[in-house]
This record gives sequence, C-alpha cells and structure tokens, in this order.
Amino acid sequence: MCGQFFAEAAKKAFDAKVKENDEFVSKMKKEIENVGKRAREKKVLESQVAGYKKTIEEHEATISKLQSDLQKLSELRSKENEDHAAELATAREAVKNAEEYCAGRFGAFSKLLSRKLSFEFRLSGLFCPFVNLLFTF
Repeated sequence: MCGQFFAEAAKKAFDAKVKENDEFVSKMKKEIENVGKRAREKKVLESQVAGYKKTIEEHEATISKLQSDLQKLSELRSKENEDHAAELATAREAVKNAEEYCAGRFGAFSKLLSRKLSFEFRLSGLFCPFVNLLFTF
C-alpha cells in the first residue's frame, strides 16, 4: 500500500510537472508568436519610416529647386524692370522731343499763317473799302 501510495504520489507529481511544462511550453509558444508578430510590425514600421524619409528627401530637393527657380525668376524680374524703366525713360524723352518739335512747328506755322492772313486782310482792305470801314470801328 505504501508503495502504491508513493507511486500515485509520484504519478501526481509527474503529471503536475508535465502540466506545468505544457503550460510553460504553451506560454513560450505564445511569447514566440508575439515576438514574431512584433518583429513583423517593426519591419513594416521601418519600411514606412524609410519611405517617409525618402519622401522627405524628395520634398527637400523639390523645395531647394523651387527656391533656386524663385531666385532666378526674381533676378530676371529685376532685370526686366530695369530694362523697362530704361525703355520708359527713352520713350518719355522721345515724346518730350516730339512735343517740343511739334510745338515749334506749330508756332512757326501759326506765325506764317498769321502773316499770310494779315497780308490777305490788308489786300482785301485795299480792294474792298466797305470791309475796311467795318473793321475801323
């Protein structure tokens, strides 16, 4: 009986150890699965980070190019404004010269016309005493 008692106790102890081992193995399997899952998630996150870094580098390159283009356009615009100001000054000077020329020509024409009209008026006064009388009053 005692031997049977020890055998049963040994069997119960063995079964408890097997159960404990099975629980430990099950727990370790779950832990291994969780570690594998976290490793896969880490790889996905690392690939996303790498993609984001590449996108950031591309955007920074684009920004740099746009800044360079903006600088070139700004310089070109300044040059065009300078050229336009020079052309505008030249055009203003040409208009001023044309106005002066026209004013001079108009003055000369006006003077000539005044002389001719005065001469014609005097001539008509010699031939038409009646008209002469009208303008003497």
